[in-house]
Amino acid sequence: MLVSSMLSRAKLKAVKRDGRVSLCVLDEKWPPTYITVYGDTAVEKVGGDDLLIAICELMAEQPIPKEEREKLRKLAIKEQRCVIRIKPRSTFETPTRHVYNPNDVNTLSHSYGTTCDWNSD
Repeated sequence: MLVSSMLSRAKLKAVKRDGRVSLCVLDEKWPPTYITVYGDTAVEKVGGDDLLIAICELMAEQPIPKEEREKLRKLAIKEQRCVIRIKPRSTFETPTRHVYNPNDVNTLSHSYGTTCDWNSD
């Protein structure tokens, strides 16, 4: 997993202090679900510009024109963009619970989530 950051940000300082991280990934669909990824990190000072462009293309849902790509590269240099690479060790998910109307609260229950170890070699 790749995370875009800047060399001066607190998140990068925390990663440098302890390379073990957890990252909560939210699903945008209803019902709200999430997965937490636990992993080890490496900071890469090269490639921050390419990752910024890739993120912008995902957000725009189309390729970024060459002229705009150059603007993003300059911005990445100015902001000292870097890449935090996360190598997952395990994940944790919890089953979704639905509340469609106030009476559903009476039957709302929680069960155990699931942990999955990764073999990412």
